Amino acid sequence: MAYKNLLQLEKKEKNKRAGFTIIELITVITIFSILASVALSNFGGFTDAINLSNLAQQVAIYVKKAQTSGSLGKVIGGYNFQPSAFNPGAIPIYGVRFQTLNIPHEFCYFADLDGSGGTDVPCTEKVEQVTISAGYQISNRCVKLPGLSTCSSVASGSDLDILFRRPNLSAIILGPGSDINDSNTWGECAEITIQSPKGRQKTIVVRQVGQISTSGSCVSGGIGQLQS
Repeated sequence: MAYKNLLQLEKKEKNKRAGFTIIELITVITIFSILASVALSNFGGFTDAINLSNLAQQVAIYVKKAQTSGSLGKVIGGYNFQPSAFNPGAIPIYGVRFQTLNIPHEFCYFADLDGSGGTDVPCTEKVEQVTISAGYQISNRCVKLPGLSTCSSVASGSDLDILFRRPNLSAIILGPGSDINDSNTWGECAEITIQSPKGRQKTIVVRQVGQISTSGSCVSGGIGQLQS
């Protein structure tokens, strides 16, 4: 009888060791929930950073596209380029306009058909109007003029134009007060800053010499991933 009771006791002890108590289960679930929330939070930040980086590359690629088309004098069917004081030979000129910050979710890839050194408002000479992903926006634009050590922000109601014309790879950077017929008023460098819904920022840097990058700044002289 004593032996039978001992076997039953051992069986009960094994059953106790085979499972979790309520307290142990609650503890495990709590730890798992904390780890899951941290992982999801980090994943959201990672996704935001990747999307922002991809968007910066997209913007830089459009500037590069204007550079390629302009330097080659590419002719697009249906586009009739007119002679002007700036462009007497009616050479195809292409550019990108980063419009007033009143329209922060768009920018314009255009052909300068009338040789005015820009495009009309609202970008009537556009080849393509590019819409930025929902929640992302252009948060700032600045131009560094020759001889200055700072990059001056373009006023929210003004435009920033970056143009290219054959046979040069160099950029014509036009901010407020720039005169297309006076190269002394052209920018030496321009920055376009984009911002994610989470407040992260990424800057595209375009230099007069034709470099296009997605890191650094006009002041630091950094060179990013996309350059000429």
